[in-house]
Amino acid sequence: CSLKRKYYTRWELWLLKRTKWMYLSFPWKLLKACAVMGTSVTAYGRKIMRRTVDSYEKREYCALSDHGMRIFAEAVEAERAYEISCPTLPSWKSPISGC
Repeated sequence: CSLKRKYYTRWELWLLKRTKWMYLSFPWKLLKACAVMGTSVTAYGRKIMRRTVDSYEKREYCALSDHGMRIFAEAVEAERAYEISCPTLPSWKSPISGC
């Protein structure tokens, strides 16, 4: 994901800082399936992610995800000066889009 501010709306950044509450609203089985499908394109990668997600309770996973997304949003908002020297394709995946 790009850290360039121009790729994100204020609304997206606001939501990223509230990932815990969004994720808590999803049934745990659906959230786990989306986490697995949204993080890997290979069967092996999905197997590893499934094992990782299964090692957490729902609230624990939601809190961990919230922490990571909040750090990401704050880094984007900092608008640090840097340039990426290779092509990038910024993408935002909602917890449902991977399903």
